[in-house]
Amino acid sequence: GSSTGAGTYSPRVRFKDISGIEFEFTEPFSSNPPEYKKGDIAAVYYDPGNPKKARSARKKNRLYYAAWLTLGLGTLFLIIQLIFAVLMLIISNAVGPLKLK
Repeated sequence: GSSTGAGTYSPRVRFKDISGIEFEFTEPFSSNPPEYKKGDIAAVYYDPGNPKKARSARKKNRLYYAAWLTLGLGTLFLIIQLIFAVLMLIISNAVGPLKLK
């Protein structure tokens, strides 16, 4: 695969289509550590009508990470909301009820 400047690796995949024509592509996603070693065999998904748009069947599902990121951010915002709610409750109890004139 190829390495970006940030120390992550994008797999470079070479495959032959059903008619025996060889194609090569580099995955648009990268990882560290690399998902594949040189010489690993990987499944490739491609459209026989347009094999240049092929993608490997990645070992790790990227939606899995998106779900965890969303859950993590949601939990973080919930904790911040709870902290503010508790602080507002403490402040309102310390000051007492507001009296309008």
